[in-house]
Amino acid sequence: MSDCSKDNNWPVGSHQHHFSGSSDRVPTGVRLFLHRNSVLVALSDSVMISFAGSAWLQVAHGSVRVFDVRLRPSDGPVHVQSVPGSCLLIKNANSYGNNSSNNISLGLYDRMQLMGAGLAFDKAGELIKRFPRKTIIILHGLGTADRYSSLKPNFHLATDSTPENMWSDCRFYVTPVDVGWLPNYSNKQLDILVTNFIKASTRTVIRVAIVGSRNSGKSSTMRVLCNRILHSSSDDQPQSQTDGGGGPPSQKTVPIFVLDLDPGQTEFTPSTCVSLVEVNCLLMGPPGAHQIKPRKSLLVGDSTAGARPESYVAAVNSLMSYVNNELTFNHILIVNTMGWLNGIGDLLLGTVLDIVKPCKVLATSEGIELPTMAWPAKHVQIDAPIVYLKKIEGLFIQDSYTKPVKPAEHRKATIINYFGGLSLLSKKTIALPWNSVALHEVSGLCPPQELLRLINANVVALCNAAEDTIWKSKSDPTVPMLLRETSGTRDEPMECLGFAFVRAVDMLRKTIYLITPESEETVRSANALVHCTGLNVTDYLVTNQNRGSRQGPAPYSLSTDTPRPIWEL
Repeated sequence: MSDCSKDNNWPVGSHQHHFSGSSDRVPTGVRLFLHRNSVLVALSDSVMISFAGSAWLQVAHGSVRVFDVRLRPSDGPVHVQSVPGSCLLIKNANSYGNNSSNNISLGLYDRMQLMGAGLAFDKAGELIKRFPRKTIIILHGLGTADRYSSLKPNFHLATDSTPENMWSDCRFYVTPVDVGWLPNYSNKQLDILVTNFIKASTRTVIRVAIVGSRNSGKSSTMRVLCNRILHSSSDDQPQSQTDGGGGPPSQKTVPIFVLDLDPGQTEFTPSTCVSLVEVNCLLMGPPGAHQIKPRKSLLVGDSTAGARPESYVAAVNSLMSYVNNELTFNHILIVNTMGWLNGIGDLLLGTVLDIVKPCKVLATSEGIELPTMAWPAKHVQIDAPIVYLKKIEGLFIQDSYTKPVKPAEHRKATIINYFGGLSLLSKKTIALPWNSVALHEVSGLCPPQELLRLINANVVALCNAAEDTIWKSKSDPTVPMLLRETSGTRDEPMECLGFAFVRAVDMLRKTIYLITPESEETVRSANALVHCTGLNVTDYLVTNQNRGSRQGPAPYSLSTDTPRPIWEL
């Protein structure tokens, strides 16, 4: 890494990693400074950089546009994260003109301290005075391991060592982007929709469903909608002399809720469940990067709704009953649907739209028609108008150093995010007696006598099950309870309170040891531990634990046992 006292222009050849063309199209107006494990970037007007990795972002001077939202000094720090195979675009959104103010934003030091970059505050102040007409941003790594276990950037095409050194020290890297190679983009269609939603939401409840095929941008559209609504008026705020050119965003007047109905690619929780989440923060990363405690979450038990369609429909009905009964105030409800649009998936989409009854349907794929049938074989009529969205441009750019990942890798990353990264050893273990919780395996393939072996060193859902479905042994009350099926297939949805990692099973004390980010009160309020299909703990999580100065496997230990590696189970 460069010496802290040095500051250099960006290396000349970097733009070639993203674009092909003549070498005279070198991006200008980007200055990079490496200081105390932080990266400070000075951007001239109309300049873009690409970001890959995970970090805190704080605007020190001016403003930038990220994920279609304008960020000012008062809007930080913001957590930004990219997906392997693509980079986030960060564009200078400030035009100073004759304004050459070199004031430091009030509260900037506290914000930089909050994200761990307090040692770079003096350097940021120096850059603001040195470049009063440039936008200054600070990027600081999270200090945690990679959320994507397959993330291994290949820097052999790099013309210099800057990205590789930055990745080694900070776990992220930025590269300049020549705006001349990018098409002019405009999201005016989305701007009009957002404006109309906000105006109408002051008078009534707004329900918007997003539909589209796989990989058509449904999740990105949902995040942009939430971000634009949260920051709907911030671009119109008068600039403040005290914060370096950007006043705080206006307070939202209408709450934003997301009904996440894709159990395979969940946005805010681990997979296998559907949930209702209130969004009150910017969404600047991939699914799982923003873990938000749901207002209500129901367990589907599988990463695909097709395995248990009756349970999926029951869960959607239950969530909408909660919305109708509890959210009696004006709000905006954004419904994120599955990308499965044929066969059973089309029937389930018809069911979702029939239950939700949206006022508008936003399609991210061309040629989509509203379903006329619902599960299992019911005619429905969806009266909501459908709007075909143009592809949202200017959010991402291809990353030449990493390869795209598959949905299964996203689910693994979500689990790692949920458990706070590689920190299992630092979390408090919660002990539950066998006879305090019921055990269940969703697929029904595991014999009851093998359930303890199945959940051992694995992830389980913390659920609340109906008392009449819990079976207790009359001959031996100390054995684990079980969940019995009320009919051939369990249709009654169980409330999901969170997830836990089974740290150990003590056969002598008849105790289950759990690790979870949820509170102990939440754990003890659950009466069932459910093993879900497709929600297995990753080897990456348990074999790369931070153990002092080195990384190694998490020991499988009980209070009276000698620790041994988890792979010996």
